[in-house]
Amino acid sequence: MNLLIVRCPLKPFAGSLNSSPSKWRDSEHNERFEWALVEDVDFERGAGSELAIKTGIGNIESMPYASEALVLISTLDVRLIEAKVPLTNAKKLQQILPNLIEEHLLGGTESISIQAFPPVAGKSALQRTVALIDRPWFGWLSKQLEGLLCHKVRLIPDCFMLSLDASSSIPPLLAFIR
Repeated sequence: MNLLIVRCPLKPFAGSLNSSPSKWRDSEHNERFEWALVEDVDFERGAGSELAIKTGIGNIESMPYASEALVLISTLDVRLIEAKVPLTNAKKLQQILPNLIEEHLLGGTESISIQAFPPVAGKSALQRTVALIDRPWFGWLSKQLEGLLCHKVRLIPDCFMLSLDASSSIPPLLAFIR
């Protein structure tokens, strides 16, 4: 199995020369994706297995093929909120999420993309984490990531990477995938 780990560039701050979505296409942002290809990942073999790692920086088209991709978006670009979310189907959930997070925002929800994470084991099923991201930036990233040569792509905030104690011989990025 091959795993491609991609770190997305930071969203340009409002007021900068390249802060509008139309300028992202023409700017160097699409050349700032950092990647690492971990080859021969075999979790069954355990910690003694050898890993081959290749790295690079560039656009999505310059990245190699992998069976899976883990894409890390900067925590600066995502706002995470703990909220009570009713148990309902996905379609109804997308309708009620803007009302649930409205009190946590200064502006409206029109320019924000909202996603609720699944309930965490050991916590109340109603208590969930909700992620908010700028809709134009998320759309631009999604469009860029369509070019990845992978069967499975997961996009997560980089703050969700697990830290392991020093006695563990599994690299932290691979522990998250496990």
